[in-house]
Amino acid sequence: MDNKKKILIIEDNKEICDLIEMILSDRYEIAAYTEISSIPQSSDLNEFDLIICDFLIGSENAGVVIESFPLKKYLIVTALSVHHPQLQRLAERDNVSYLQKPFDVAELIKIVESIVG
Repeated sequence: MDNKKKILIIEDNKEICDLIEMILSDRYEIAAYTEISSIPQSSDLNEFDLIICDFLIGSENAGVVIESFPLKKYLIVTALSVHHPQLQRLAERDNVSYLQKPFDVAELIKIVESIVG
């Protein structure tokens, strides 16, 4: 039986989405999408141990996902400074972590491991 933790990646930049998936796929079960609307309606986001989400995803932002599933653990990966007002409000939550792009691969792994093990 495979007991890998499950991570959902929502990143509108396909190259970054693929990079994060490649970095984490050896240790975690990954589902990756480049648009919020492309996530299947039948998908239960509660099954994921972590949601890695770009702050700006097309015309949406991570707040839409976080408000829909407020009890999940999140890692927001964005080029925006944490001082951006909306991002800062989200990052103040206990279940939301933040990583600024461009990110260091080792830092991404360290943060993900600290969140889900």
